Parts: sequence; structure tokens; C-alpha cells
Amino acid sequence: MKLEGKTAFVTGGRGGIGRAIVARFLNEGATVYSADLGEGGSLDRNDDDGSRFVRLDVTREDECIAAMDRVRDEAGRLDVLVNAAGIEIEKTIEETTLEEWNRSFAVNVTGMFLTSTKTADSETLQPAPK
Repeated sequence: MKLEGKTAFVTGGRGGIGRAIVARFLNEGATVYSADLGEGGSLDRNDDDGSRFVRLDVTREDECIAAMDRVRDEAGRLDVLVNAAGIEIEKTIEETTLEEWNRSFAVNVTGMFLTSTKTADSETLQPAPK
């Protein structure tokens, strides 16, 4: 088990690619925090996969801080952060509203920034081995 003893945090962990990453990490022996807007995620499946669910809106700084605080308090460390949360606009550029564009940017770009910086700020991230 390659990830035994490691702790991972996966945003978008209840849908699509994130769910597959969570499953793989669990299979490799990691303790995994699966963060998403809802337990069912984008796939609307609420099965217990063995991960620790964290309700998280990656566009909210306060929620990112609280999520990292939870990992620090429960696990004491974080070895892997995967930013898999993302949304897409299934419209042409001409049909896309500014509100939809801003929401997409907030989740796909700002969300990655917030989770990454709040992980680094939380003092739970473990340094890479040399």
C-alpha cells in the first residue's frame, strides 16, 4: 500500500474524476478527506466510500480555512492535496452569461488558489521528502 500512513484531501471528491481519485487513494491505504458541496456530489450518489466527507464550497475562504483546520485537528497532517473541484459551462461563448462565467472562474481558478493557499497556511502540509 503506497499511501499507507498518508493523509489526502480531494476537492470535488464526490464526483467524476475526484471520486475516482478518492477511490484510488483509499485503495492505496491513505486516509482521505473527500470535499464537495454535497455528499452525493455531481453524480448524485451518496454511497459510503470510506472517505471522510467535508462539505466545502471552494469559492469561500472561510470554508477552506475551516476544512484545513478540521484536517489538522483530526489527522494532524496533510500529505496530498488534489484540486479536482470544477464546473463547466455547456454553452457557446455567445450564450454564456457573465454570471455563469464568473461562477466558473470562481470554482475552477479561485477555488484552486484558496484551497492551495489555505493548505500551506494551515501548518498541516507535510514537506516533500528529499
